[in-house]
Amino acid sequence: MKSFGSEFLDGVQGLPTLKAFGQSTAYGRRLADKARELCDSTLRVLSTGVMTRGITDCGVAIGAAAALSLAAWRVSQGLMSIEALLIVLMAGTEVFSAAA
Repeated sequence: MKSFGSEFLDGVQGLPTLKAFGQSTAYGRRLADKARELCDSTLRVLSTGVMTRGITDCGVAIGAAAALSLAAWRVSQGLMSIEALLIVLMAGTEVFSAAA
């Protein structure tokens, strides 16, 4: 991105010279190609980050739901108190978020 920015600045500053020698269109195409390449690479990085975040959030939600379901089942079977279920309900998401 830094190199593209400096090349763009050079092009803008040298535009009168490029026009005088008939090279402004060719230079503009070269800059456009580099801009597309920069955009594509930036979007690849962004999509990877979004995908990773989505997987992490799904893991947290599924883990919390599984813990709550197991705790509710244990309360219904008399293996766990309702107070413990309340603790699982309140802390369930936080436990899985801290692990992620």
